Amino acid sequence: MSKSRRVNFLKSTRKILAGNAGHMCSFYDCGKPTIGPEIKGDGSVGVKGIAVAAHIYAASPGGPRPPVGLTDKEIRAESNGIWLCPDDALKVDTFQFDYPPELLLEMKQVRVFAQSLALQNPTVSFMAHSIGMKRLDRIVRKHLPDLDKEKIIDAVKAAYIRTEIAHSTVEIPFPTASFALASAQTLSRVIREVMVCANRRLQIEDQVWRDVIAEWSVHFGKFLRPPHKRGSISGRGFAKISARNPQTGEILKGGVKAGAFVMLYYGDDLANPMSKQIMLQHTFKPFSPLEWKLNVKPTFGTFEVESVLTFYKDVSPRYGVLNNERKSFESYAAVLEKLTQGWEPIGYVGLSLGEGNEGHDYHPTPVSIVCEIEPEEFESRTRRCERVKLGYEIADEFGATMNFTSASLTSPSLTRRYQRQLQIF
Repeated sequence: MSKSRRVNFLKSTRKILAGNAGHMCSFYDCGKPTIGPEIKGDGSVGVKGIAVAAHIYAASPGGPRPPVGLTDKEIRAESNGIWLCPDDALKVDTFQFDYPPELLLEMKQVRVFAQSLALQNPTVSFMAHSIGMKRLDRIVRKHLPDLDKEKIIDAVKAAYIRTEIAHSTVEIPFPTASFALASAQTLSRVIREVMVCANRRLQIEDQVWRDVIAEWSVHFGKFLRPPHKRGSISGRGFAKISARNPQTGEILKGGVKAGAFVMLYYGDDLANPMSKQIMLQHTFKPFSPLEWKLNVKPTFGTFEVESVLTFYKDVSPRYGVLNNERKSFESYAAVLEKLTQGWEPIGYVGLSLGEGNEGHDYHPTPVSIVCEIEPEEFESRTRRCERVKLGYEIADEFGATMNFTSASLTSPSLTRRYQRQLQIF
């Protein structure tokens, strides 16, 4: 009987990985709890865990992210593991090239640092319960690579204050005797009109998700094999991010087109769209760091929608000769400009899926997105955009190709020197 070449983690190592992650999935913007109570068949109470101690470098030579040059001891070491929920463990292996070791190590670093900070710092421990561990992870992630504790704690305090203000309520006083009956009747009519409009909007949004689920089900249905059981299937999808003027309703033409990771969760009834859940994320690219995370799940005859926009790192174009990348960057710059002017982000969900479907057949109805980008993030991204624009201007002026380096995108003195040279010529 041949011995398996797979190098698995020891039980003690899995315990360390779980504890350091706080028994939460380390995948960006997931944060699912991976342990909880279980009622057994005999009525007794136990503990159930659902997570995976995933290998960063594969457990076997033929696995994703092959462990080239690593010893068995290094492969089974805690440093080569990351704590993930089952869905994300499958995702990082299925799409191994989208999740290189460096990205997984970064995810692990963020989760472990955030958990350690919440455990050791009483202030962060108290406030994390209010803002949520997922948001704490996001704050830590924004402070990579330095992870300055003081700056992170200040950001946690600011998030806590905003959360408390948003959740605070004031008691509405009773109307005075002079409050006319006519005014009450007018108010009732306005309330009814608002409710009718809100209900109509909800029906429109529900139809969007029914359409998307129907299209995705057709595509993913090709890969299902009977018997169909409750589960999920994922693939490559597409999205477009734009902006809308909240005052006039004007929508910015164009927008940032990007590939995305999409997943369709199947319920018990494959024919019923109200039993299916969809997810879309990872829209960031080197030319556009806009990350749209969309999660739509059925609830009480309608759909519950989580739709948020954040930044992932910063724009990092490669070579000016790539014209399609430049056009994509210019689309991102236009959206960024509108967002800094107070426009609200919106998105369009791609109906076509899979490689070779880059025609991007989007659903025509825009989807509202909650902007979770901080003002200081807008400032830093705007500065970076200006440097990239300057690089393209210089390349155009000299008929050359711009090779964007880290220094050219971050050094103010180098930027001023380029500006002077451009003025001379």
